[in-house]
Order: sequence, then structure tokens, then C-alpha cells
Amino acid sequence: MELFKIEVDRVNVTTNYNNRFVAIVYDREGRCYTHHDASFADYAIAKEFCDKIADRGYLNGDLWDCSIPYGSLAWIQDGMEERIIQDEKDGLL
Repeated sequence: MELFKIEVDRVNVTTNYNNRFVAIVYDREGRCYTHHDASFADYAIAKEFCDKIADRGYLNGDLWDCSIPYGSLAWIQDGMEERIIQDEKDGLL
């Protein structure tokens, strides 16, 4: 089985809603990836995890959740504006 590889543009450490440290990874188009099982109580461990991702240069897309920030190139490429408009018309938002 081949991995769904996502090329990494940049990686940062941030905190989540539980005040734990997590990796946030961006691809070149601005999509934002977070790993739902990887949170750390210690900043140094989270930073080491991020450094490994950056060194590898890609992540397995099957293991990461993706969001598309408003205004990013990915927002335009993935047709998010049209999706939002349609969702509003359908009463989903």
C-alpha cells in the first residue's frame, strides 16, 4: 500500500484546547494539517517531533486532519468559496 504523501512547506509548534503542545504542518498551498493523536506536555518533545517532520519533508496524509485557511491559495484551488455559498443555499450553515 502506497502512502498518501503530503509535501511539507513549514512546521510549527502550537498549543491545543487542552494546553498541550501539538505540531501544525502546512503544505505549499497553505493547507493546515494536525495530527489528532500527537500532543505533548513538554515543548521540547513537540519541537523534536516537528523537526523530524521537517527533516523528512513529507507526512502521511492518512494520519493527519486537514483544514483550509481562508485566503490561502488552497482555499481558491479547492473551491472553498463555492462550497460555502452552496452550503449557505442548502441551509447547512
